[in-house]
Amino acid sequence: MAAPSIEAAHDMGAKGAPPNDGERLAFEAWMRGHCWPLCATWDGAAYRSDAEQGGRYCPDAARTRMLWAAWRDRAALAAA
Repeated sequence: MAAPSIEAAHDMGAKGAPPNDGERLAFEAWMRGHCWPLCATWDGAAYRSDAEQGGRYCPDAARTRMLWAAWRDRAALAAA
């Protein structure tokens, strides 16, 4: 498999790949396989923690979002 182009990787980082439930469930299983906590709950659009209600910031939930973005973007780039 060829590596994605630099331009495609940049564009994917700027826009992100669209989520889907199958991909999300695979991501959650991968996280469990590594014994990494999600630290957030899927709200239908993104991972958020209870601590983030009311505009607060949760670094643990942010880490889950970063891993999720990397997971789905890399899968989308590999498929392209």
